[in-house]
Amino acid sequence: MLVIIPTKDRLARLVVALDSILTQKLRPTHIIIVDQGQHCAFLALEKILKDTGIQFSYLHAYPETGLVRAKRLAVEFLQDDLICFLEDDVVLDREFLEEIAKTFTNKPETLGVGGICRNSPGDNIAYVLLHGIFYLGMFMDSRPWITFRRSKLGTRPVTSGILSGGISAWRGEVLKAIPFIPEEGFHMMEDMHFCRKVTQRFGSRLLINPKATLQHFPAQEGRVLKGEFEEHRLQEAFTFYRYHKKGIFDLLSFLWLMLGLTVFSLGKSLLCQSSQPIRGHGRGVLICFMHWKKGG
Repeated sequence: MLVIIPTKDRLARLVVALDSILTQKLRPTHIIIVDQGQHCAFLALEKILKDTGIQFSYLHAYPETGLVRAKRLAVEFLQDDLICFLEDDVVLDREFLEEIAKTFTNKPETLGVGGICRNSPGDNIAYVLLHGIFYLGMFMDSRPWITFRRSKLGTRPVTSGILSGGISAWRGEVLKAIPFIPEEGFHMMEDMHFCRKVTQRFGSRLLINPKATLQHFPAQEGRVLKGEFEEHRLQEAFTFYRYHKKGIFDLLSFLWLMLGLTVFSLGKSLLCQSSQPIRGHGRGVLICFMHWKKGG
């Protein structure tokens, strides 16, 4: 199995993630680090992975930016049958990679397998309910509900239309058939967009294994501010709508989600006692409207 980790200016977090990979019951055969940070970290990372028996490739991609660009660069070196994408600020439970590989072996028709983040916002029932109310139609996403109910799912993998981009694995044939295209303009919704393209071409053959677990400790380095996050989230929802729209119901689902994102942004502003989230959402609404007038 090949593991690909895009990173940018988070060496300390990346080292922790690599430590958890080295303690896996099933180790990867190859690790590719795509580093978009300004400073080369090759020597520090080589010291960690030296003499582990794992092939190590380091791609210093500065000044390239963006998750999709990093993934596209890495898959150009694709030679493995199974490819796992990981965030640089996760800590894998010891069976994570083994459970991912088992799912592909036991379900040979499966094209993609995701895991579960055990410290996800999906543990918050209010978040799960609001997500379920507003993410409908073309934006339907069962991941928060699956995460919330993971203790009741047992050990059998469950079907999901979307896999989280930073905790998922794919068969090589999928990545060869469906390229990552930065020019499409996705980052936050890249996983939803990519999975939609996969299911449109190959059918619904994606699973989440509730036994493949990890923890995610979101680093602040390299992340956008609260207001920018809400602005970008709405813009990407609009981009997703424009790319995949087929009829009036898709338009209605987008408008309904826009209302939902207003609720989320307002709630964030109240919780953090800052106007940044709702103001950022407002800027996103204005930008979407301007694009709509141009022929959206």
